[in-house]
Amino acid sequence: MQIDALKMFCDLAEGGSFTKAGEKNGVTQSAVSQQVASMEKYFGCSLVKRDPKRRLRLTREGEAVYEHGKRILNAYAAALRNVEAMKEAISGTVSVATIYSIGVYKLPRALRIFMKAHPSVRVELNYRAWNELLEEVKSNAVDIGLVAHPQRGEFEVVPIEEETLVLGVYPGHTFAKLTSVKAKDLHRQRFIMFPSRSPTGKGIERQLRHAGVKVQPVMEIQNVDTIKRAVEIGAGIAILPKNVMGAEVESGTLMQVEISDVEMKRPIGVIYKKGKRLSPPIRKFIEVLKGTKGGEK
Repeated sequence: MQIDALKMFCDLAEGGSFTKAGEKNGVTQSAVSQQVASMEKYFGCSLVKRDPKRRLRLTREGEAVYEHGKRILNAYAAALRNVEAMKEAISGTVSVATIYSIGVYKLPRALRIFMKAHPSVRVELNYRAWNELLEEVKSNAVDIGLVAHPQRGEFEVVPIEEETLVLGVYPGHTFAKLTSVKAKDLHRQRFIMFPSRSPTGKGIERQLRHAGVKVQPVMEIQNVDTIKRAVEIGAGIAILPKNVMGAEVESGTLMQVEISDVEMKRPIGVIYKKGKRLSPPIRKFIEVLKGTKGGEK
């Protein structure tokens, strides 16, 4: 006896019609009758009968076959679903290189979501300076890189989001009691900057230049946490991603100040070597990154 025949019999029992059972299974009424006759021969007894009003009824044996048949069909359907889920499950390794300010403040939430959904995948996370990251992606030492101001050329780019940039100032600074300033107010202010050769440093300098602002750089620092510490001790002020200052703003060691007449942004994106074929786990990881904009530590 085949699963198809058992399904037809159960559909017949539930619909009370050979015609309806045939339509549900894409076969003729005659084909359903033949399948039922084959089952009755297999069990050696009648499974269906018609009452005096010509309505279809199951025999006692037919009721038993129907009851157990539904259990078999449900178990069979569950087996199919499980097998399909297993075929869709992904496994393997995703190696990611990221600059520090993205890795610490953007990735944790995405990692939690991804690893919960795909526990068979191992994620290798590497913190790198921007120039080291580019070389590792270029040489395929890592699968993907997560960078600010991603550039095409030798890389494919998947945009993730644009981070808002704000001023970070220490409590004793003249801006500390303000919620916003204008670009012209930044003239000659002492600034702690990201390295001028770095993508983030270039991006900030470009946006300030377009706004006609000339600041006074007093220090260049690669690490975003070190920049915050320098601002806290009053060495200068800095333009930073808004989402990296949450803890300091909450504790009162730093103040966030908007630049009201200039939209300061830092684009974030995934890069990978041009022509590289991405594996299923890498594609899934990128999907999660795109769905967790804003980050969360």
